[in-house]
Amino acid sequence: MSATLNSRQRKALRSVREETDYEDDRVGGTDNYVLLGVLGSGIGQGTIGHLLSLGLIEAGPNRFCNETGYRITTAGRDALNEPQKPTPTPRRRNLKPMPSRIGEPKSRFI
Repeated sequence: MSATLNSRQRKALRSVREETDYEDDRVGGTDNYVLLGVLGSGIGQGTIGHLLSLGLIEAGPNRFCNETGYRITTAGRDALNEPQKPTPTPRRRNLKPMPSRIGEPKSRFI
């Protein structure tokens, strides 16, 4: 796959795979499309549209309520099996304390 997926897109693709496998095993069919509401929070039309444009998932009618549902493709399964680049660790900042605007601290006991 030429495009890299961010964490939200990987989460959505993983969720589509899990729900598709569950529906296929539970209902006993191979053409079950999962509704968007079943996929979990944080997965919206923007993320789904991006995965559709990459060809990682496909849209079709849900078998039970005749609304648009989604299922993972073989390209999507291959994309999840690809090794993911490690996220770089943030660079440490060299912060120095600012000088006091008040002046030298004075003890009240002297």
